[in-house]
Amino acid sequence: MKLPEKARKYALIGCCALFIVSGFMLIRDVVRSTQEENANKDIAETIHEVERVHPKPVQRTATTFDTDTTTAPAEQTPAEPVPEEPVNTRLLEKYQSLWQKNNDFSGWLRIEGTNVDYPVMYTPNDPEYYLRRGFNKKYAGSGSLFVGPGSSPDGNHAIIYGHHMRNGSMFGSLPSYAKASYAKQHPVICYDTLTEIRDYEVLGAFYSKVYNNTDTGVFKYYQYADLSDPQVFDEYIRHVKAESLYDTGLDVQYGDSILTLSTCSYHTKNGRFVVVARKINAAV
Repeated sequence: MKLPEKARKYALIGCCALFIVSGFMLIRDVVRSTQEENANKDIAETIHEVERVHPKPVQRTATTFDTDTTTAPAEQTPAEPVPEEPVNTRLLEKYQSLWQKNNDFSGWLRIEGTNVDYPVMYTPNDPEYYLRRGFNKKYAGSGSLFVGPGSSPDGNHAIIYGHHMRNGSMFGSLPSYAKASYAKQHPVICYDTLTEIRDYEVLGAFYSKVYNNTDTGVFKYYQYADLSDPQVFDEYIRHVKAESLYDTGLDVQYGDSILTLSTCSYHTKNGRFVVVARKINAAV
């Protein structure tokens, strides 16, 4: 049945309006993601600038932040204390300024030759606080990298989560580790805590998902945040090697520090892609 002329006009207007709105939303998302990525690059540049000045890791000592505590003469009125930015004398120098801006800042993750070069956030009382927030705590669609529930930045097992962004930012390039050739080209993951320079070597990579609580006989990697128990550690490594898409040949022993990176994957509902690495050195 042929639609009346007026109905066809309304339908055409509706389609045009939908097209315009969709186009506007697409442009808005592109602009927003670009702005968020530029903000992250600015943060990274502050770190790289310190690295250029101090090529070797530099750690502040307690004396660096000592202030004059000499008691004023009795007849003088002590000057009002000048408010100071918070300092942590244990922090590596290159991370001090960022930590002063946001105490949730807990480390830095970098993979040479990729877009991964970001601060890692840590809010143990609300682990997903930065899921949709940038370093400045304001809304950001791409969110921030963050340490997941049960993990700690400098513990025996840090699980770091990040969004799989279409523009390749955050963990958008992480699924490239599905190919053994990519892992060979990018075998080292640099994950610094605020007090220690760390390098990790890729142990394995695999596809997974967020399972239902009732699902049994499956590997719920996100439930292995604490690997302090030898049996739990061995169980986790055994599952990682069994699930991995390739064998890197790495030998892992209880006591090794483990790093797990997790992002969304679209191979299945609630899919995830995971990369696991073992600490290979720490030079401070």
